[in-house]
Amino acid sequence: WIDGKTPKDIINQITRIAREYNASLICVDVGWGVWLTMGLEDKHLPVLGINFASQPTRERMKAKNYSATNATNVRAEMHLDFQDLCENGVLEVTKDVMDEIGEVLPYITSERKANGKIQIRPKAEVKAIIGKSPDGFDAVLLSLHALIMFFGGSSEPII
Repeated sequence: WIDGKTPKDIINQITRIAREYNASLICVDVGWGVWLTMGLEDKHLPVLGINFASQPTRERMKAKNYSATNATNVRAEMHLDFQDLCENGVLEVTKDVMDEIGEVLPYITSERKANGKIQIRPKAEVKAIIGKSPDGFDAVLLSLHALIMFFGGSSEPII
């Protein structure tokens, strides 16, 4: 990490990839990535900062989407979407992606709170169990969230 250089390099790499693939929406975890969001906005890219700990997505709550209305926060909403898409055969995970997230999946647990909302095991706990941050899984969740936010719903096939 070189202050002033590394962030620009990362933003430039993301910009190149986003333009190469004509990205419709880029979701960025704003926890540590707020500088990424701002840098990508400066490049006039379609970016949406996602705070995993914030309330579920307002538009999806208004539409009475199950994942949003039953989640304690955006992290839980995205996990519920992932689970729903996989269980209903809408999402197929490639071997490369499974290699990245497979060790994390057994430790992603949930519980229904007294208020009826579903809470996902905190990232810090998963990190303590597997010995590293589950950033690869977060990237998968953010990618799915971008697709859902751009195309709407979570019932159409995603390949």
